[in-house]
Amino acid sequence: MSPLSNNLISMPLWAQTRVYYQWLRLEQLDQWWHWLLLSAICILVLSYVVFWYRRDSAEHARPVGWALLLLRVAALLGLLFYFMQLDKRSEQRVVQESRVAVLVDTSLSMTLAGTPSEVGLASSLTRSDEVTQWIAESDLLSQLADRHEVAVYRFDSQAAPSEVAALTRAGGSQAVANANGQDAETPTDPLELDAPLSQALTRGRWLARTAAVLGSLALLSLLVSLGSQILGLRNWPAGGWLLLLGSVLWLAAMFTSAWAILPNSGYTLLSLLTSATPQQVYESPTSSEADALETQASQTQPLPQDWREALQPRGTETRLGDAIRAILDREVGNPLAGIAIFTDGRSNAGIVPKQVAASAINARVPLYFVGIGSDRSPPNVELVEVDVAKRIYPGDQFTLTALVGSSGFDGEVVTVQVMSGPKGTEAANFVLEREQQLEIPVDGSIAQAKFELDPRSVGEWEYRVGVLPPPGDADARDNTASALVEVVERKNRVLIVAGGPTREYQFVRNLLYRDRDVESHVFLQSASSDSSQEAQLMLTEMPSTRERLSEYDAIIAFDADWSSIPDIAVKAMEEWVAEQAGGFVMVAGTVEMPKWIARSASGSRAQNLRSLSPVILDARGSSLLAGGRIESAAAWPLQLTADGRQTDFLWVNDDPESSMETWQAFDGVFGFYSAYQLKPGAKALALFGDPTTAIDGQLPIYMASQFYGAGRVVFLGGGEMWRMRRLGDAYFDRFYTKLVRWVSQGRLLLDSDRGVLLVDREQAALGEQVAVRAVLKNEQYAPLIQSEVVARLIDAQGRNVPLVLRPLADGSQPGVYTGQFPVLVAGEYALQLQLGGIASEEVLLASVRARVPASEMQQAERDDPLMKQLSTETGGQYWVGAQTAAEADEQGVRALVAAIEPQDSVVFLPGTPDRLFQLRWLGWLMIWVASCLSLEWLSRRIHRLA
Repeated sequence: MSPLSNNLISMPLWAQTRVYYQWLRLEQLDQWWHWLLLSAICILVLSYVVFWYRRDSAEHARPVGWALLLLRVAALLGLLFYFMQLDKRSEQRVVQESRVAVLVDTSLSMTLAGTPSEVGLASSLTRSDEVTQWIAESDLLSQLADRHEVAVYRFDSQAAPSEVAALTRAGGSQAVANANGQDAETPTDPLELDAPLSQALTRGRWLARTAAVLGSLALLSLLVSLGSQILGLRNWPAGGWLLLLGSVLWLAAMFTSAWAILPNSGYTLLSLLTSATPQQVYESPTSSEADALETQASQTQPLPQDWREALQPRGTETRLGDAIRAILDREVGNPLAGIAIFTDGRSNAGIVPKQVAASAINARVPLYFVGIGSDRSPPNVELVEVDVAKRIYPGDQFTLTALVGSSGFDGEVVTVQVMSGPKGTEAANFVLEREQQLEIPVDGSIAQAKFELDPRSVGEWEYRVGVLPPPGDADARDNTASALVEVVERKNRVLIVAGGPTREYQFVRNLLYRDRDVESHVFLQSASSDSSQEAQLMLTEMPSTRERLSEYDAIIAFDADWSSIPDIAVKAMEEWVAEQAGGFVMVAGTVEMPKWIARSASGSRAQNLRSLSPVILDARGSSLLAGGRIESAAAWPLQLTADGRQTDFLWVNDDPESSMETWQAFDGVFGFYSAYQLKPGAKALALFGDPTTAIDGQLPIYMASQFYGAGRVVFLGGGEMWRMRRLGDAYFDRFYTKLVRWVSQGRLLLDSDRGVLLVDREQAALGEQVAVRAVLKNEQYAPLIQSEVVARLIDAQGRNVPLVLRPLADGSQPGVYTGQFPVLVAGEYALQLQLGGIASEEVLLASVRARVPASEMQQAERDDPLMKQLSTETGGQYWVGAQTAAEADEQGVRALVAAIEPQDSVVFLPGTPDRLFQLRWLGWLMIWVASCLSLEWLSRRIHRLA
């Protein structure tokens, strides 16, 4: 409202409704010269009227001149009122109740030991258990809900926290309510009007009766005065005074009627003029008002039945700054009394927490921290990960890598042992294979122990790795880990198909030829019959039957000329991937791929190839457009997606963290196939990094993968991975070696002719979701059709739980069932799916190794300085340990609850103009001006004035 607005009356329409009157023209007169001009005009008009009326009435008694002047000035005043545009509006009063956000850290560092006692004794609870126990068993939330609306969130690696529960204020006021506590969505019964309404109506009726009396006296005075003039009593002295008195009484009656009628525009005129039951003229709130009222209704979310499950630590990162910023953004405009945060204070990703302090200060939102855990990292040696090939071959040495992390033992030497035994054998019967002395790095990084081992006889073997820690190790449970290795006789057979001897093809051909675990066959389409290649077998044509293709575990196609390969061979390859779990790698090229893409827009061959591809291969229609192939003038790095960072074959180093550093150091590639769309269910693993190539914000997809039936397919947008050799030959070799094993996994794990059980990753970090896929057949080897199948999931703690797998929603691949499960505990997860009945001995197996991210376990001590600084700067408070924040005063109020002062606020929802008031106001103005001018004209005629 403008500061020049004139509030004539402030009177509630309901108990929580504010009515105000406003001269709209005053908001437009916002310059000094506007007022100067208006004042000058009013003074000139008034001076003109006074001058001429004094002149016209000079021969009459003074009261007559005064009466005529008063009537003309009153008429002009009515016109001025009309010019100023009086408006009436009603504002709905809304009470916004104080709110509190409770943030609970659910990152993996919360699995460490809780806050020690005051005398330094270690806690028997984890940090997460310490928080959940207090929230679940104490009256913290109920006490907070007595003063505020409460929302509980969990935060970890997500950019925004997830809401766990929401509570309304116990006994809190409603958004808009009348004095009886009823919602003001519908008018109340006329007989049950609240007290302020009754007073306004009573005052209006009294003023209406007063106006009627004044009007009657005015008419009587005017009749006597004007009648005496008509009867010839022109010099009767009392006649002029009666004319003046009648004019004054008439104006007073009109003014009094305005005060009676206009403020009560919500009632009919009959309700004002009689004592009958009052009837309201009600207009429903506008949609904007209704929406605003609805937003004030508290949204509740039931409290979880199991707080431990709801606040289970799963996050691989801690984004404390992001969580605070998200709450501040979400609660903009709400009276947020404070944010209570239960955390160890260690933020290792996202926004730096200190950067959000300014936002909290500007929003006047205090931060209340409850520090959980110890201020010192407990001395501990941990076996972080064991990396070993799942399948090896007799006589070939293999490498087992153990990653060891520690805190508090920098520079000390520990012993790492490897023991082995047949699967299912008691650990006491294992045989010591190797042991190694390992020095813990002083910089707190991960130490690595490598063992070169000789395979045992054919079969499944368990390799157990243990660390002999120095004295004082805090947790002996993380000092051992095991891995299963299967010794198989058959090598991995790979078919290499290439349209021409590209550089990528040559490097991969030589790599696989030298690999003792791989038997490679080559089909080079541009070679002659007498050509030779480094391969165990040189083919002159593409295998065209499933029987011949079943000899292979994977096919790698480097810019193959599919237009010269018979349709029957492509169809057989598609069935081999879908039904026999074959692995297929499609490498885009610059020579042959543009040709067959442009020429094969339709047909069975093109349909099968496009079905296999995880990206949509658009038909460009002209080879001049290079089939979507684009060459850049400079190399651009590849941007690994979240799915790419979790994919095993992209780990070109011994651990994921250093692998990502290697990809960041990679200069990149020059060309790419312009694929921007994924197939449903496919995953983009890497993107071409040039931002100028983005379409609608989507960069070109350079690597993608998908399950296709029982098999796996990988798309590479170009044959330029050989450029990784600039970083070292080992990176290129490891990339393609892992890629071949990854796509071949379905064939290598094919335990039964009736199906295969696959997981989308062999290693996963805690908190991640693992996708499971089963491709099943019935006894007649036709696709198994059921509403669901149930596998068994055995986690690292030995718990055996069912895992339901359901068919694909679109029904495109009969016999394919999918599901997923979260990785919550470090160690080995085993999946078992029994085919047939209970008595069946056919069981499909798969496994996933869960690991703990090093970023969460290194430097996991409580960050007291950070939490103290943030709480002090924002006007909050800091407590060490949940027990300290739970201390109660004499009234039983918890320390945390007492510190957060309620911040209730009252706002008014702007209403629309009162249309009935406008009609009555303009009608009254018309009567005012018309009556003044009519009475003046009649008086002048009777007194014989011009």
